[in-house]
Amino acid sequence: MMSDSIRSRIQKPLRSVLRELADSWRYAAARREFNSLDDATLRDLGMRRSEWDSYWAETHGMAERTRKRVPGHIIEKQWP
Repeated sequence: MMSDSIRSRIQKPLRSVLRELADSWRYAAARREFNSLDDATLRDLGMRRSEWDSYWAETHGMAERTRKRVPGHIIEKQWP
């Protein structure tokens, strides 16, 4: 039977690799979805294709947030 110290030395790096793999899958899926948007939709969102990596980094805590945010009370307003 494997000792606890050996098991923990194996599990920690394995968890790290699996976490990075899962993050890569999420990034790839989101990137595919972003790439499926047409130019008019991107324009409506106020984005350009070249901004994808910057947007991803900001929304996932890998870079300082620099984009303007829309206040919640504007989003929630009911338009006639």
